[in-house]
Amino acid sequence: MKYNKSIIAYVLLILWPFIYFFPMTSELIVIGNDFDLIYFSYKKYIFEFFQEGQIPFWSPVEGAGFSLIYNPFAQFFYLPSWILYLISLIKGSFSLYDYMIYTIFGISIYLVGQFQWLKSLNYFSKKNIYFITLIVPTILIFSNFLRFPNAIHTICWLPYLLLGINYCASNKNIFKATVLIFFSTLFIFTAGYPYFIIYIFIFASFYILLVLFINNLNLIKTIRFFINVFIPSIFSLLISLPWLYGVSKTLEIAQDRNLYDYNYATEHTFNFLDILGSWFYPIISNTEGRYYFGIFISFLIIRYLFYFFMNLEKTDKLEKKIFIFILLSFLIISSLASSKDSYIFNFIWHQLDFIQNMRTWPRINILLVPIISLISLMSLTFFLNEIRNISLQKIKVKKILFFSNFILILIFCLQFWFYSNNLVDPYWGTWHEKRFIFAENFFSYPLSEIIMFGDGRINLISTVIVLIIINTLYFLSNKINLIYLNKFILILILLSVVSEQFLNSNIQWGLKEWKTKNTNLEYLAKENLKNNFISPRSKEQVHGNNYFRDNVFSINNFLNWGNKYHNKIFWNYFLKNGNLKDITNIEKENIYEFYGLNANKRKIFFTENINFTNPISFIDHSKNFETTNNINYKINSFSNNQISIEFYSDSEGWLNYIDNHDNFWTAKINKNLVVIEKLMNSYKSIKFSAGNNLVNFKYEPFKY
Repeated sequence: MKYNKSIIAYVLLILWPFIYFFPMTSELIVIGNDFDLIYFSYKKYIFEFFQEGQIPFWSPVEGAGFSLIYNPFAQFFYLPSWILYLISLIKGSFSLYDYMIYTIFGISIYLVGQFQWLKSLNYFSKKNIYFITLIVPTILIFSNFLRFPNAIHTICWLPYLLLGINYCASNKNIFKATVLIFFSTLFIFTAGYPYFIIYIFIFASFYILLVLFINNLNLIKTIRFFINVFIPSIFSLLISLPWLYGVSKTLEIAQDRNLYDYNYATEHTFNFLDILGSWFYPIISNTEGRYYFGIFISFLIIRYLFYFFMNLEKTDKLEKKIFIFILLSFLIISSLASSKDSYIFNFIWHQLDFIQNMRTWPRINILLVPIISLISLMSLTFFLNEIRNISLQKIKVKKILFFSNFILILIFCLQFWFYSNNLVDPYWGTWHEKRFIFAENFFSYPLSEIIMFGDGRINLISTVIVLIIINTLYFLSNKINLIYLNKFILILILLSVVSEQFLNSNIQWGLKEWKTKNTNLEYLAKENLKNNFISPRSKEQVHGNNYFRDNVFSINNFLNWGNKYHNKIFWNYFLKNGNLKDITNIEKENIYEFYGLNANKRKIFFTENINFTNPISFIDHSKNFETTNNINYKINSFSNNQISIEFYSDSEGWLNYIDNHDNFWTAKINKNLVVIEKLMNSYKSIKFSAGNNLVNFKYEPFKY
């Protein structure tokens, strides 16, 4: 019977995110922002070719060519994504909906892990742990990251790493600990969200100190503990290192990476007002870092904090140690999230080179999810014990009730001041409000009116409801059986949090429908690739990898991505929206010829040398050289990873392939390996001798 209940409990943990996000799982709404063109598009590209028996390592269809295997967005070496491909292969299709389910499942993975991790502390009630774990999907920073699937699938393995660390400290289940640490770190390294690797490393370091602090290990046990933790971690790092190295080489040539620019790195901040919003009124808090978890949880934590500091002498040592860890972690994470507004951040930024390429620091607040879970557990335990003591008439309710009402009224006044002064974070006006307005127009009254409560009114209403609930609970505490009362309290808290958070969680990045249509239909990847290769390229504005939306090779890039050397050349002649700048008709003809934008659709050119600084003079020279030397060529074969070109020339010269260079491209002429040079520091060029030649370019990402 207990075994069956345990199975049901874990099944509910897995299903709960799908229930909570049912507007998405039922496709009433879908996920917008970067979800489609920056994440799904790469998964779709890999799957469609995989389905036809080819694994693409290079993507010639975006921004004049870019690495696919070493593009972190593509999540190429992440094992669970290949399980997704295999399931889709059996199903016969891979759609945006499939990818959304896969992303939400990442939250399910986290919930199961957190439940196990918190249980392993052997300090809290399993029932309370389970309840607090159910709260996690409602925390706004988690639903915010649904638009970044790679982020979800990186952070979801954190509790398994923490669980493995706990096992190492107890010196039990060492095999389990090794497996947990190895696979959790392997998945964290390869899930394709590099920032979170750094974040988790910071958090795990502090957590290891907590574990040592709690367990009071002697020197021998401490050494054994570190060996057990680090060996599987290092082994997973060694396995991941070739891919991480390739990613680092790719990011070296990517737009707006490796800038070491303080202003760029600290563009986003998370200041005191954002922190205040994350506790009481989320609409004023920066979406990139807000971690609001519902006013009921905020109230419980405040009540607990007052109790904790007023009763330090009565508090047991383990609780104090956990609290110190929570407090220090919160202060350090909040300081890093504040970026340029923090002395700690400024000091670290100037000392550590590897963090100087990171930006959007408020996102580090994702590490507060386990911290909030811990402090929420302690607060819930305290609250239930308080109710129990009132029920047993061990303490009087009047002072407690007065203090609780005072806190909630104070919170309400603060919220009302924010609302009446129309204080909102810029993200609300730019990104979120229009989604709520659209949802309002989609539904009829009264749902249309309720949806717009997301403008801050829902938080005011929730505070009033919590005020009523708290007074009712204290009143009933000595009138209802404790067992039933505890269950009643947990249900009320869950309903309160879910009803308050539901709108923001589901709508903040929602869309009515997918912008890329019919992603479940058969695509014929190889055939379309060959047809599109011999068609004109596109210069139009893109917002990611638009290939499956536009079905055309693009030479434009979305902001902050693509080969920076290509972008520099392209943006000399085009605006970022794809429109031409003010140039002459002759210059326009040459630019269109160079990029294959016209009816000639060329990507291969021949020149006497490669000493060119711009496409215009290059094309003028190429036309003359090709005519003078009777050059003719044909493309024997083409795919993502290779191209074979056969040609004749009266004299020696250079073959230029207007596809971006990358360190992992190799070339052979007449079966002899040759060096690939860079044309204008971006495109591939090789030197050839007079006569008939056969050139083979091949992308070989495993040749380091």
